[in-house]
Order: sequence, then C-alpha cells, then structure tokens
Amino acid sequence: MPNLFYAQEELNHAKEAFKRFKQTNGPHHPLNKDFQDFVIHLDLVFIKAERGCQDIRNKFEPFQGQYKKLRREDPLLSYLKNARDAINHGMEIICDLQITSERKITSYIDISHVDKEGSTITEKVPMYAAEIKLQKFNINGKDWLPPISHLGTPLYCKGDPSEVADLAFQFYEDFLSEIKRKFCK
Repeated sequence: MPNLFYAQEELNHAKEAFKRFKQTNGPHHPLNKDFQDFVIHLDLVFIKAERGCQDIRNKFEPFQGQYKKLRREDPLLSYLKNARDAINHGMEIICDLQITSERKITSYIDISHVDKEGSTITEKVPMYAAEIKLQKFNINGKDWLPPISHLGTPLYCKGDPSEVADLAFQFYEDFLSEIKRKFCK
C-alpha cells in the first residue's frame, strides 16, 4: 500500500510557500525565498510519491513512466523541474520584475545627489508599469523560457507565476489522486 503522506505534505508546503510569495508586500526581491521554496517543494511531491510507493515498485514504475515523460516534455512541468535544478545548482533568477510598458509611467520618484560644487540636485525619475514574471534561465548549457502552454493548451498569460502555480498544483493533485485510485483499493 503506498504511503503518500510525505508527498501530500510537500504539496501543502508548496502551496503555503506560493501563498506567502503572493502576499509579499514591499519591494520584490529576485531571489525570493518563498518562490524558491514553492518550486523546490513542488518537485519533492514527485520524489516523495515515488519513495512512498517502493513497496509496490513493480506496479508503480510503469504507471509513473507516463508522468515522468510529461515532466520531461510538457513546457510548464519541464520549466518548473529545471527551475528547481537552477535554484539548487545554479545562480539563476527564475522570477523577477519586468517592465510591461515604457510608455506608461505610473509615478515619479525624486532622487537627490550632490554635484561637484556641493549643490544638491534633485531629479524626477519615472517609474514604469511592471509585473512579476517568470524569467528565462540557463541550466546545464540549456536555456529554459517561461512556458507558453501546458498539456497542449496555451497559457492565458505568458510568464505569470500564479497561472503556472495553479496549473502545477492541479497536475500534482491529479497525480496523487490517480495513485490513490489505482493503488489504494
């Protein structure tokens, strides 16, 4: 009988981390620990499910093969799997602020500095509209672009971390449910 307790706990941790990421107030940090935790815990769902099914390994491995293939070939799943590698083994930024329009100024900030003569100079600097977006990263010599589809369906908003997280959560929830349905009778 499979033990999916730890896999389910990792999925819960991934959801909690992403919730904290979305609730972050203040300036965005490109190495946001909550977003990194989301990616890492999400990958651990698959690993812990595999470990929890060791006592039915002969039946589980053929079943798991289709999901391994999806994680390798699906743009969204492979992006997240390789993002975990980039977080653990690289120095890549996976999620960052991206200016959405240099034509749309949302506000101005005053920046002051002292010139050569000792006079204080204040300049108005424009602030542009920006959103937090998934970023291109490189791991093991390969570039990974933010996914534009999942399971053959185009994403609604390319590079949106929330849409990607929601679809990933659904995939891993379905994966665990299918294990329970198939092997926990």
